[in-house]
Amino acid sequence: MRRLARGRTKTLTVRVVLLLLAIPALFVGNQACSRCHAEIAGSYGTTPMSISSGRVSNVANGSFRHAPSGVQYEIDGRGWSGSRKAPHTASGSWSITWGPAPRGRSFLFRNGSFLFEAPVTWYTRNNAWDVSPGYESDRVSRWNRAVEPSCLQLPCKPTAVAAGDANAYRDPPFEENGVSCERCHGPGSLHIEGKGAMVNPAKLAPAAAIRSVRSAIFQAMRV
Repeated sequence: MRRLARGRTKTLTVRVVLLLLAIPALFVGNQACSRCHAEIAGSYGTTPMSISSGRVSNVANGSFRHAPSGVQYEIDGRGWSGSRKAPHTASGSWSITWGPAPRGRSFLFRNGSFLFEAPVTWYTRNNAWDVSPGYESDRVSRWNRAVEPSCLQLPCKPTAVAAGDANAYRDPPFEENGVSCERCHGPGSLHIEGKGAMVNPAKLAPAAAIRSVRSAIFQAMRV
């Protein structure tokens, strides 16, 4: 019976993949999903994956000194941070939050159409500000870490705009906050038209299910 069940699961997986490849489907966004699946959408909207990115609103005021660089950082509630080490100062105003709130928040800021990561992160578990992951041993304050498209695989469709420029994006840089429904379940236009089923990772073979959601979960918990 187990062999038969595995065979049926494998067949279903193949059929789903072939369907997605054979019939072009379009992404329709979370709002389209919530019209018929309001309860599921509401429940998912409270999860770390759903709220792992978005516009900056209020943040905690704070300050800290980064010992290896000797830089003093100041953060205010408007989403602004500054760094100071005589005789140099630097500052940035954030536009995007990044990372699951239960673990922490990193921040992205714009320079024209180019997107960069701020050197400060709010760590929820410690209830404190500190330098962002990867900045711990820096001897200077870095404000030039480019946000490449691979960093924005969390939402369904990063919207890079300039060919040859790894970190140039529209504003906002993605069309859905957090991990969108279609990130794991596939594009939904055919489903809305009654012409196809959505991908259900729970019904895929284990390896296929893992591939379907692994990237989204990893990105949501990476801070």
